[in-house]
Amino acid sequence: QGAATFTVAPVAGSAPTHLSRTIAGLVPGNMYEIQVRARGLPAPGEVCLKGVCTPLSLPSEYGLAASGTILYGSVPVWVNTSSPPDVNPPQLFKLFVGTLFQYTARALGVDAGQNITISATGLTDCGARLVDVEVGNPAAATLRFDPDLRDMDKTFFICFTATDSLGAFSAPRCLRLLVAAPAPKFVSPSPAQEFVATIGCPINVDFTAHDETTAIIPVEEASQRGYRLSVGFVLSSAISAYGTVTSFSLPEGSVFSGMDDVFTNPQTRRLTWTPIRGQEAFAYSFCVNVKDSLKVLNTASGELGGIFCVTMTVKRCSYCLRRGDSLHSVANEWGTNWLNLWAGNSHILNPSIPLSGTSVQLGPILITSVHDSLSGIAIRNGVSSEQILAWNPDLA
Repeated sequence: QGAATFTVAPVAGSAPTHLSRTIAGLVPGNMYEIQVRARGLPAPGEVCLKGVCTPLSLPSEYGLAASGTILYGSVPVWVNTSSPPDVNPPQLFKLFVGTLFQYTARALGVDAGQNITISATGLTDCGARLVDVEVGNPAAATLRFDPDLRDMDKTFFICFTATDSLGAFSAPRCLRLLVAAPAPKFVSPSPAQEFVATIGCPINVDFTAHDETTAIIPVEEASQRGYRLSVGFVLSSAISAYGTVTSFSLPEGSVFSGMDDVFTNPQTRRLTWTPIRGQEAFAYSFCVNVKDSLKVLNTASGELGGIFCVTMTVKRCSYCLRRGDSLHSVANEWGTNWLNLWAGNSHILNPSIPLSGTSVQLGPILITSVHDSLSGIAIRNGVSSEQILAWNPDLA
């Protein structure tokens, strides 16, 4: 629309003067170059030499020029039904190792005659790439990302930008991609739960673990996506007031169901234990762990140092009757009199044929004092030291 000249006399000490000009008649979709020239003239009484005016520092009369390029029209727009939403923080997608993730973004140009190209940033951070890039109006591009073990427990940001033929570009639209990592944990039994066992009576404890992953998804979905686990026995310990004996095998009389290195989600393995004579008065610790199917974790509970343990205390002076037992046979095995047993177990009605699974108290329990000795206790109770040690194997 031609040139326009403005004359301004700056006022000393005032802010810079701003001028505006309205340009009409622009055609949408065209690119325009705009040039602006500022020319400083000396005030009355000033002299300009070689472009420097005294006493004010102003441009010479030949002036200063600036130019810029203006696109008159519209930037590309996103197709909202198939592009990332304009939200902050960006929309979150939960990804899984070994599962291909694909997302297609689409954009179009409002002005006629424009070709749109979609690009993306953040691809090199995770090894993702754009495929099936369609340049045109509308335009499309598909993000393809196949996470591996190196990407686990990381969050990646991928941002799309649509650019038209004139270089005008849209506001970016972004995705957040969280790659899930295994996060197995035991759901039963409780670490604080204590179990009490009796010689001859079976006791069952179910160890159940599952993995919701760090993405916190339903267990069934995690299993379908390949996040599974295996519960395995680690070690056991026999604990008494006089020390602890640790073994990497199960105590006699115990069985751990299932097989090692079989991966499911969730998984339950049952410990069945029937304590035998010689294990009474001890507390037994049974410890297990969890391995995940991706082979990146071998743990059960971080707060327990990688293993999960439960404690079973075998009662002292107690016995669980089995099929074929009678008070006579039990008295002979434990070195006592069947009448004493019957007198101390009023819940047994028939001493000859007691019910299988019935708990029998074998004798009174003495709480010792600091001045007691084994021989002194034996003399006071009319038994031998050997008998006391046989009834209390933790003292041996």
